Amino acid sequence: MTNTNLINDYTEQIKELILHNEINDIDTLNDLIFEMIDSDENVIYTYKAKQISETICQYDAFDTSYITGERFENWSQVAFENIYHLIYNEIDLESLLNA
Repeated sequence: MTNTNLINDYTEQIKELILHNEINDIDTLNDLIFEMIDSDENVIYTYKAKQISETICQYDAFDTSYITGERFENWSQVAFENIYHLIYNEIDLESLLNA
């Protein structure tokens, strides 16, 4: 697992979200991305959450959430934040939405 592989995987998942939900606006897409990350097996399962967090390596268990401003309580929260960061900093969502 590399960041490049993760970017490609999440880009494909987002393309599917847009296609299957006929999304036309960024707010709806943001809501669905939030739900997608929340139900991602890389967030749900502790082992995978720790593994993906070590791969993305933006946040670790001792950091504070950019979204909530609170310290992380578990690896799932760290993984969520790492995936969120990866998607919103490495994937051009506007381009996917307008494709």
